[in-house]
Amino acid sequence: MQPDIKWCGGLTELLKIYTIAEAAGLATIPHGGANTPFGQHFALAMPESPIAEYWMGSDPGVPLEKVWPVPGMSMPKDGCVRPSDAPGFGMEIRDQWIAPWDHTAGLARPGS
Repeated sequence: MQPDIKWCGGLTELLKIYTIAEAAGLATIPHGGANTPFGQHFALAMPESPIAEYWMGSDPGVPLEKVWPVPGMSMPKDGCVRPSDAPGFGMEIRDQWIAPWDHTAGLARPGS
């Protein structure tokens, strides 16, 4: 099986797909699984996920850390990826990414 972790509904849904595939005797190798911190942890934790697909998305000579959108995510070195053991899958969430959400913005106001 090769579900995409971003399209199937995230890690929880991927685990459900994995369980069904494992019961059918199939390996699960997520599409681009090592491209996310969640997929990296999945590939190491699940016995029926023998490898992790990783897309090398940079031009020659440009370090992956410079082009990858998830700060703190482990990058491959010598063909191997070692996921972070830091909290939150090792992702470094920047303060400027977090903004208050106005939950009243979409509510209809009386008389309007």
